[in-house]
This record gives sequence, structure tokens and C-alpha cells, in this order.
Amino acid sequence: IKRVINILQIIEYLEWDSKFFKKNIYSITSKCYTKRIEYRLNKLIEKKSVDLVYFLCPEADKKSLKYAAESGFIQVDQRLTYLIRANSFLDIDLKSSLNSNYSIVKSTAEDSLELGNLAKEIKWTTRYTNDKNFDSESIEKFYEEWVIKSIVGKLDDAVYHIRQNGEICGFISIKKMGINMGSIGLV
Repeated sequence: IKRVINILQIIEYLEWDSKFFKKNIYSITSKCYTKRIEYRLNKLIEKKSVDLVYFLCPEADKKSLKYAAESGFIQVDQRLTYLIRANSFLDIDLKSSLNSNYSIVKSTAEDSLELGNLAKEIKWTTRYTNDKNFDSESIEKFYEEWVIKSIVGKLDDAVYHIRQNGEICGFISIKKMGINMGSIGLV
């Protein structure tokens, strides 16, 4: 239902991001940028205090990219989207694939400190790190809080991590988007 509402409203307020950075941050949910969407964005700007608007567009849509650039948008991020169907999953026995020095488990609150510290240490390449409106200290704290909130399902729905010789060396956060769909938040 939330996904349908987002599609209908065209411009979504990014509540957690906005509260964290103390800026009014929005995202255009449409994958194209047109005069009609620009009109709706301008109406929003007239009514509310808007500090920042993000627009995610397929690279092949040159018309939208050109119009967005002409309207003042700048590119701060590039993303890849992958789709995998359940019937193409490989049946892998992780216990026999990984030697005894590795383990992959669902993260719990007990892992929060270690995962939070790892999230702060990672050199992220994201819309926030590439956007000069955000300082590096705030960004470190943002990703630390993101992973910690996601462990208990308050932002993304779950976090899984890999340990090598007892130390966490990587993680992934996952958000359920429906019965058969999910999204990776952090990796």
C-alpha cells in the first residue's frame, strides 16, 4: 500500500533522513522528470520549506536527465538495480562452502556496537557522501544509526553479517517491499 501511495503522490518526504540531518529532504518517486512533475515540485516548494530534492532516473532516459539538469538538478549518485527471480536461486550449502573461519548470521542487538562502528569506518559512496550539503561526521553517524535501527527493524527490516575469525567484516540490510520483493539498504 505504501508503494502505491508513493507512486500516486509523486514527491515523497524522506522522514528519517530529514529528521536526522535537520533538513527537509524529498525524493521524486517518478522515474521521469517532466514539466508536469516540475510544476508539482514548484507547488510543493511554494507551500513548504524544501532544502533538498532527490530524483532517481534510469540512465537511458536522456530526455528526463537533460530536463532535470536544465532545471538545476546535479548528479550526486549512480545506482544499479538488480532483479533476481526465486526460481533462479542457487541452492548453496553455506556451511560446506565456507570454512570454519567464516559465519553468516542474522544480526541482533548484541551486534549493534560492532556493526555501528563498522558502518562509521566504511568509505560510503552515496548521494549523501557525494553531496556537498552534508559533512562527513554527520554522514558517519547517519550510517551508524541506519544499521543499528535496521537490526531491530526500525528502518530496514533485518541485517545479516559475516564474521571472519570472530570479527564482523561485512553486512547487508534488507527491507521487505512486499510478499515477493525486497530492497537492499546498505551493503
